[in-house]
Amino acid sequence: YRKTPLSATTAAAAAAARTMDEQQKSPTERECAKVVIGVKCRDLPVDRSFAVIALHSGSYMTEKDTVTTETVDKTHNPTYSIPLITSYKFEERQMIELEIHCAMDDHSSRAASRKVIGSCTVSLGHLIHSGGSLDCQLCSSSPAVCTIHVEEYAGNKENMLLKLNGRGLDKKDLFGKSDPYMIIDKRNDKGRLVRAYRTEVIKNTLDPDWKPIKVSVDRLCGGEFRREIRFRCYDWDGAEGDHEDKDIEFDEFIGEFATTPKELFSNDGREVTFELINPRKAKKKKNYRNSGTVTAKTIPIDADFSFLDYMFSGTDLCFTVAIDMTASNGSPSQPTSLHYTDPFTPNQYTIAMQAVLEIIQDYDSDQLLPAFGFGCRAPPDYRVSHEWPLNGDSANPFCQGAAGVLEAYRHCLEEVRLSGPTHFAPVIKHVSRLALNHQDGSRYYVLLILTDGTIDDWTECKRAVIEASYLPVSIIVVGIGSGNFTEMELLDQDVWLLEEGGQKACRDIVQFVELRKYLRVAADGSDGVRWSKVALAKDVLQELPSQILEYMRRRRLKPNRLQQPQSPSSSAATGVSLG
Repeated sequence: YRKTPLSATTAAAAAAARTMDEQQKSPTERECAKVVIGVKCRDLPVDRSFAVIALHSGSYMTEKDTVTTETVDKTHNPTYSIPLITSYKFEERQMIELEIHCAMDDHSSRAASRKVIGSCTVSLGHLIHSGGSLDCQLCSSSPAVCTIHVEEYAGNKENMLLKLNGRGLDKKDLFGKSDPYMIIDKRNDKGRLVRAYRTEVIKNTLDPDWKPIKVSVDRLCGGEFRREIRFRCYDWDGAEGDHEDKDIEFDEFIGEFATTPKELFSNDGREVTFELINPRKAKKKKNYRNSGTVTAKTIPIDADFSFLDYMFSGTDLCFTVAIDMTASNGSPSQPTSLHYTDPFTPNQYTIAMQAVLEIIQDYDSDQLLPAFGFGCRAPPDYRVSHEWPLNGDSANPFCQGAAGVLEAYRHCLEEVRLSGPTHFAPVIKHVSRLALNHQDGSRYYVLLILTDGTIDDWTECKRAVIEASYLPVSIIVVGIGSGNFTEMELLDQDVWLLEEGGQKACRDIVQFVELRKYLRVAADGSDGVRWSKVALAKDVLQELPSQILEYMRRRRLKPNRLQQPQSPSSSAATGVSLG
């Protein structure tokens, strides 16, 4: 298909469709993207080789996506043309494992003829944030170097505006006409029909004019333009006040038609008309023609910058940690305390930090994370502080990576006295002051607040959140223990934007998650606690990519220049390990 310039009207429709499309999909769906991982080597000790590329993810890295490349002959500097195309999940730590094999001969089986030359592993997040390319040595005793390259799958950005109109649909309502909507189904890899998109309901009409839908070509057909897609039309039978996206078993079927992306997209913006057929009515009625018609029109639209565009260009995610150290947590020396440190079982604060920081640190260039305690009395004068650096250094509150934050936290519990009250505003304002100097898209600040309950500076906290919504800032609140988290849920405004004293936030920047929902008692009957690290991190981080994109689009900020690949010597210290 040919891309054509958008008129002002079409551009406005595209914006409306983008908003509708974002609202229809869950945060996970919005940020589901594919990446392409490729490999080339230099100075291999053999001239006939192939590569095995694997991506590990999930709990204990048990999920694996892998590909074996072609064999490249007669060169010590091979570039393998077969890549690994796989799903990118920001909210998980995904590790790339690469093995380079010597191909012995053509006569024996692939498994029998392989010999491993070397291997390496690298975090996918770190590779992306490094500009998409990293060099690493295959083994310490060999000069052989492997370059791992990753880029966003082109299909992620192939988008179309799909405009649907119905004419002369069957009348289904006794005292009205019909309340029609369309469901668009696609064939998955197993040949099953699964829902891809859904229009809104247009009430009391037989000639519906649905709003444009922003359609991802990859989501609709995965690049296979001859794969069937099916359009089904229903009459919505909900009562007044019911949510329109209720189960279709309560709605009456009007008709359907099948087509392919090739037929749909190859008309240069011209309308294509399809007949809606109801198979049951077609069998019963001899003179049945159709149950109405639907015209479809597709218009290619320019892709917006994606979350991956900003990550590839080096936008730093600057994380700050703030830990509730009020007396309501209980004395750290007592086993009942939320801060109690057991040598065998991590407390809830440690669990939350481990789940989030191990992922997010890959997107921070220097991996220096400022960490504070609030509501504690700190040495030397033991006055109440709401921004006490966990490492005890007010001039330099930074900790080296997730491990540094956890070590500073454990040490701080021996130095401070738990007190109160619980104030969020000081640390929110602290992060806002930092963000105020970096509004060009080069940095985005994320504040992780871990707390056991009630906020004592509620009004000031809301004002601080509202002010932060205009800056490159997001706030993640994790509820620890079994306290009352009503106020945290009010801060997480997924439907209405936060308001206070005549001021209103410009976007939703708060995500609240209650930790206890991810904990369960050990199945072996011991006192230990089991927890799902992947599930916790997913829910904690799922809104962050869309919040970052919303800020960038509001400010019309383009991704910065791609960073240069790191040298082999620096790679080992920043996420790459040798095999």
